[in-house]
Amino acid sequence: MSRRNSEKIKYHIFRFLATISAAFAFLGCSPDDSMVDVGKRAPAKEADGESKTAMKEGIDFEKTCGIDTKAGDDAIVFAQTLKSLPIVVQGQQMGANFRVTTTATLQIESKTGKGSQNISVTVDDVKVVGSNPIISLIGQAVAKGKAKKQAEAASGPKQTESLPFGQWMNLVHEKEEFSGLLCAISATKKETDNTEGNAIVEYLPALPKSINPRAPKETLEKEIGDGRSFAVTANVISPKKGWPTGQTQGTVTIKPRSSSFSMSDGTSYASDIAFEVIVDFPVAPGSKVKPSFASHQLFFINNTSKDFEAIVDQSNPVMEDGTKVPAKVMLRTK
Repeated sequence: MSRRNSEKIKYHIFRFLATISAAFAFLGCSPDDSMVDVGKRAPAKEADGESKTAMKEGIDFEKTCGIDTKAGDDAIVFAQTLKSLPIVVQGQQMGANFRVTTTATLQIESKTGKGSQNISVTVDDVKVVGSNPIISLIGQAVAKGKAKKQAEAASGPKQTESLPFGQWMNLVHEKEEFSGLLCAISATKKETDNTEGNAIVEYLPALPKSINPRAPKETLEKEIGDGRSFAVTANVISPKKGWPTGQTQGTVTIKPRSSSFSMSDGTSYASDIAFEVIVDFPVAPGSKVKPSFASHQLFFINNTSKDFEAIVDQSNPVMEDGTKVPAKVMLRTK
């Protein structure tokens, strides 16, 4: 397998894993307007923990957000495992056709104020068909070895830190674009990505990147409404390939969408509620693709089980040879 095709497999796997990842550390979230008059609240000044402001305002986090913030910092407030549909990469090298099939498993665990994700990639199948049996046999061994090595490199943990509750309350009060948001969306302060090296990025004032599946449907609909838009600065402390260095300006758009979707094979999936989250940052100097912390995701939520029915990556980047990477799907495990 040539270096070009090896990089092609590597790019498909890494890009997929980067874009299905989201920040799943939940904040403690928001009140209904019926419980608290947002317009009359004084800004909160506490830096972390379940603030005195929140208690004074009588916020019932468990009822309104689906999260018990009194459980303690080490208590798990959300955990779920999602598994991808087969990720198939195919191409041609020296007259031999190759097809590599991998599967990704995403494990999410969230505690109050912080979260972790672990991505595991397995190589399920490698097929090489050459002009003769010897070429096929050699190609099979080489392709399998490289695919396994790249899958191991693409596996690894990611950690997220949420904006402390007091700072989040200040944002809600002081910035119009965050007004009324406390439950529906998780805002990330910092991400550490340990796949293919160690990379760290901080967000100013925060990156609203994930939907809270524990929040009731009515809370999600009320807070997000017809859609939300945010201006965000990414401060890259430790970059990885394709990332800029220093600060770069981006935007986040969150809006409701149809709660059902269909695959190219005709298979259909449905949930109770769904949202589209577009995190847009520009291409870094010298790179041909956007940094992996830029993403276009669909979150499908099961309102009964209070978890994700599916997370779909819609980034669809185009490779140098014109190949368009198809949407990737992570599905709820039963």
